[in-house]
This record gives sequence, C-alpha cells and structure tokens, in this order.
Amino acid sequence: MTAVVPLVAIWLLVLVPQVVRHRLERRREMVESFQQSLQALARGERGGPVVACRRSPTQRRRAIFNGLLLSMALSLATAIVLPSKSTLVVHLAVDNLFLAYVGLLVRCRDSASQAATTSRPADLVVTPRVVQPILG
Repeated sequence: MTAVVPLVAIWLLVLVPQVVRHRLERRREMVESFQQSLQALARGERGGPVVACRRSPTQRRRAIFNGLLLSMALSLATAIVLPSKSTLVVHLAVDNLFLAYVGLLVRCRDSASQAATTSRPADLVVTPRVVQPILG
C-alpha cells in the first residue's frame, strides 16, 4: 500500500497536467482549423488549410527528459520522506527508466551521425562478379 501512494502522487503531479494541456491544445487546434476551413469556403477556395505539426521531435524529447527528471526528483523526495523498501524500489525503477531513455537518445544520435558520415549506396560503384560455369 505504501508503494501505491508515491506512484499515485507522481502520476497526478506529472501525467495529469500534461494530458490536460495536450487535450486543450488539440481542442484549440481543432477550432482554429474549423474556422480556417469556414473562411476558405467563404472565399470560394476548395480544400482545407494545412495544419502544422504541434511540436518538433526535439521538443518532445526535451519534454520526456524533463518529465523523467521531475519523476526522479519526486520519487527521491518520497523515498526520503517515507523511507521503505517499496519507495526505494519505485525510485530505482524511475532511475532505470531515465538511464534507459538517455541510452536510447545516445544510440539514436550515434546511428544518425554514423549514417550521415557513411557513403550512400547510390555513390558506390558496383562491379558484377564474373560467373563461371561449374561444368565445363
């Protein structure tokens, strides 16, 4: 039971505000898109407006990173205030999630930089092998 309280607290403090903000942004974008469509129809244009992507991948990565940092801080504070094995397990689990995410970011960065430095297959000159008959 003591492990559930910190998890619920972290969930309420971290995830709920993000979900509410995301929902409000989506609703606002939908209303703006609808208004733009109506204005385009009023002008006699066909086709709707082009809706831009809300956030860039860098912003999403930064938001996840900051969320994990905040979760680590909250779980550490909970482990200090309510010292028990379960709160320590929760904190170590959040730490492992953070380390796994950082490792994933580093791996993606390395593979992207390696792909940028290697030559493209279209640039390579491929010479066909000479086929020799087995019987002959």
